[in-house]
Amino acid sequence: MLDVLIVGQGLAGSLLASELIAQGQRIRVLDNRHRHASSMVAAGLINPVTGRRLVKSPYTEDWMAAAWSCYRQLESELGLALLFEKPMWRLFTSAKQREIWQQRQSQEEYAGFLSTPDTEPASLYQAPHGMGKVSHTAYVDTKVMLTALRDWLEQQDAYLEREVEYEAIHPRQGHVEVDGLKARQLVFCEGYRGMHNPWFGQLPLTPVKGEILTLSHDTDLPDLIANFGKWLLPIDTNLFKLGATYDWEHLDNVPTQAARQHLLDALAKVLSHPLSTTLQAHEAGVRPNSRDRLPLIGPHPDHRSLYIFNGFGSRGALMIPYYASQLAAHMRQGEALPSHCDIARFEDRH
Repeated sequence: MLDVLIVGQGLAGSLLASELIAQGQRIRVLDNRHRHASSMVAAGLINPVTGRRLVKSPYTEDWMAAAWSCYRQLESELGLALLFEKPMWRLFTSAKQREIWQQRQSQEEYAGFLSTPDTEPASLYQAPHGMGKVSHTAYVDTKVMLTALRDWLEQQDAYLEREVEYEAIHPRQGHVEVDGLKARQLVFCEGYRGMHNPWFGQLPLTPVKGEILTLSHDTDLPDLIANFGKWLLPIDTNLFKLGATYDWEHLDNVPTQAARQHLLDALAKVLSHPLSTTLQAHEAGVRPNSRDRLPLIGPHPDHRSLYIFNGFGSRGALMIPYYASQLAAHMRQGEALPSHCDIARFEDRH
């Protein structure tokens, strides 16, 4: 009998699998070759201060410590560059946002994260309300990492290409059975598809579609992430990603002309002069957001062999390493999950 079955090899399933294997667990990851994984589309941005009101979570330092440790360890084991640290410049969208920035700078918990340097980046961008620098920002090459981890899992005999149907999952007393496989525990890491899960579908998962462009250009860009409500991320000398859109109605992975034009128009508004670009890729995926923007983690209240590990939204690259270690400790040693991510917080609200 296996220790753990994991349904889904997106970022959540892959990093949880890596954590469990490192702890000596016998696992299998069941995945349909990333047919629904938003992680393969995501830019993998790590940004500790987000949103229009420039908010930093009280858990940010824990998330960052775990993320850097995880990705640097994977880089060493896989022999690949995965984590790329880049400064982020926040172009204020209004005078009010500049005021919020100034207030945040005076707050102790934001020390070391926000600054207003004397010099601003190259004149490509225009910011009539000013701009500031966010530190400890980076991006993870999720597509390269997930492909490499799939190959690694196959070498460990820990991966099966399989479309898992809910009807094939049978929780028993003390174990679970799936298509002839038996394990003590099963973890659903299935992203937005979790909203249809018969055991966890009642949880407040609020998926949102996002679209991202990859563009080539003929101009030298400053080597920084520009955040102006949208974001521009240089990933090579003459290549950058531009994102992202938010669509709560059309939950599919089909790119749209409307989203493409919306992103290009948003970029044009913050450029001091036109940028000649060529579209290289246009991708769409559905982010598995939760209602309170915190993860959905824990066992089913009645079927204790079934777990969920979901709800990371657009901050998966930052948050997942920390919570993968928390869930692994809970599953193996019975350690309590942090209350802010434990799905038990919703049990009295059904």
